[in-house]
Amino acid sequence: MSRYTGEEQADQILEAASEWRQRCLINGGSLFSSKNLWNSQYLAEIERDVINSQLELEGNFMQRLKEQLASVSPEAKQLAAEMLWLLFLCASNISVRTKREQISTLWELANELLNSDNPLLKDAVLSGVGSAGTGFNTFRAREFAYLTNVLKALLAQPIAEREARLSDGFAFAEWLSIIPENASRQFRHMLMFMLFPDDFERIFSSNDRRIIIRAFKPQHKEELTAVAMDRALLEIRCEQEKKQNNNQLDFYVPPLSEIWQKREESDEKAMAITPIDEVLTQQEIIEPLNLILFGPPGTGKTYELNRLKAKYVSEAQALTREQWLGEQLEDKSWHDVIFMALADIGVKSKVAQIAAHEYVLSKAKAQGRSNALNSTIWATLQTHTPEESTTVKYARRVPPYLFDKIDGSFWITLPEAQEESAELVAMSKQLKQQPAASETISRYEFVTFHQAYSYEDFVEGIRPELNEESGELSYSPQDGVFRRICQRAEADSLHRYAIFIDEINRGNVAKIFGELITLIETDKRTRGDKGMRITLPYSREPFGVPENLDIYGTMNTADRSIALLDTALRRRFRFKELMPDSSKIAGSDGAGNVFDEDGKQINLRKLLDAMNHRIRFLLSRDLMLGHAYLCTVANFTQLKAAFLNQFIPLLQEYFYEDWRKIQLVFRDIDAMGKLVEAPLIGHVKLTSKDVFGFTHDDFEEVVEYRVATALEITPDSIRKIYED
Repeated sequence: MSRYTGEEQADQILEAASEWRQRCLINGGSLFSSKNLWNSQYLAEIERDVINSQLELEGNFMQRLKEQLASVSPEAKQLAAEMLWLLFLCASNISVRTKREQISTLWELANELLNSDNPLLKDAVLSGVGSAGTGFNTFRAREFAYLTNVLKALLAQPIAEREARLSDGFAFAEWLSIIPENASRQFRHMLMFMLFPDDFERIFSSNDRRIIIRAFKPQHKEELTAVAMDRALLEIRCEQEKKQNNNQLDFYVPPLSEIWQKREESDEKAMAITPIDEVLTQQEIIEPLNLILFGPPGTGKTYELNRLKAKYVSEAQALTREQWLGEQLEDKSWHDVIFMALADIGVKSKVAQIAAHEYVLSKAKAQGRSNALNSTIWATLQTHTPEESTTVKYARRVPPYLFDKIDGSFWITLPEAQEESAELVAMSKQLKQQPAASETISRYEFVTFHQAYSYEDFVEGIRPELNEESGELSYSPQDGVFRRICQRAEADSLHRYAIFIDEINRGNVAKIFGELITLIETDKRTRGDKGMRITLPYSREPFGVPENLDIYGTMNTADRSIALLDTALRRRFRFKELMPDSSKIAGSDGAGNVFDEDGKQINLRKLLDAMNHRIRFLLSRDLMLGHAYLCTVANFTQLKAAFLNQFIPLLQEYFYEDWRKIQLVFRDIDAMGKLVEAPLIGHVKLTSKDVFGFTHDDFEEVVEYRVATALEITPDSIRKIYED
């Protein structure tokens, strides 16, 4: 039976959940008082001021929640505290102390102390029964909103109907599917376990659920709904209880844990040792790749991205004609495409003929459109008809004037437009030919994140444009780079596409990705009608991330903003570390050496290793110097330039201008702190007498540092760094 949880001891937690079910969910009472708190009236206050809050608040979930609850009734505040108790009940990765403190904090917003001796607040009840993972904490506000929506739907029902709904676990699970975000919320799994512990597992991670099912039932390769997973897990349990002759089994406890966790470990290990190139060329690859390359500056992250781009280039001849046309016409406006279609037809045409032309159809498909083409064509034709036309009754006309209507509702291109738009006529003819053998199509986009980069740049945003239907300047939703590449990938399921995000940690990832952070998970990707889709906030159109889109990012570990990397992003990406590798430095002889004017060698590999050994000791491995800085160095002059233009400025930033430590990296001082011969960073000590001409007791001795010039740097200035 699934209520067995090994050493976690779930008995008292399940008893508390059963008490909540009867006292609150069915009878509308309270956990910590004799009041009637669990009803639609007080829940509506929480929905209004918390879930639908218009306040833009800073801080963590609890800080925001306290501010949002400021104006609700005392009863609503206490209901929120009891809802938090329920939200926390299963999670074992939140400490008992934190749970108790946060529940008490909300309760006492109503100016009433919470009795800490309440049996429902004791350690055995609040200890939790399974890890909810970092995602549960990161998206706690969404979990709370999901709980609110579940309660809103349940508490609106009469008690008898509520009791009937709670009498059948799988019927209740099916009913839950109507709740927004049900498929992506961990509390959904917690709730099912608390209400129906004999049939539903304490597996709160969707990823674990999927891995377990695939380990025990490899035939389940298709994506399963949450309820289908529940049924599969129950079926596996029944089979294993019979096989093991034991009903005290749990998927996180041996022997069951050894079966699926061992498989998961071996899968990860195999993936870890497989070069990226091989992963991308495997024909059987199913899941999209979310990968971040990270490491210190100069370790080849950008080089690796450029190498990966080659995997996402197609020969134009390998594409279908429709795909190739879509690529050619993607950036063309509708009036350009319609003009080229009419130019290709060569005779007067009706709107239906234009709509059936391959240029128009390919343009529409590239934009993910399949309907309302006639209205777009009508509006475009009329908008770009000259003012003197007597056959078109349309007030808002704008240049370029390309079309006119003649008797019988036929449309033509204007003779003068044929001359003025000669490049479009030429392109129309060119598109009738097959692509050249050497022509290629790039199936990727490249973008760099920065502090000002936003969701509106990445996904979609409101931007000004000249509306072809009205002829006026209007503001409408425009696709960002991520949505555009998703549309291309969705329209071409036979090929893989990619987006490369440089400096992914420099942007505010949570704001840039927004709700899409969930959609990029491999199990949420779309394939045909399957997968998760959301409604975009500006265009109000459904949107999903196709499974044939790979997402790559780079992160520079020397950038201190890496500590702010969104936790949710960490969970959804694989990470590949690229560290300094001196063996990749060729030098001028292929063995990592360059030579001074006297023909004596300087070993670049030993040089880099020696500097990094000291930087790692003085600072961090994340701030070491990358091999790329020396990969192009072929002579002593270039080596001096690398020190003056790259190494010294970098170390100056790393050490916050603590020049003495930079001297230690370069071995410019000895054990007594005295300068050695030919230092890269020199220094002199200045006294008040040196500066003012007399001794002044108020001023201490000052050390002034100086960087050697290119003429002053000798081969021995460099060799001493690594030679004993």
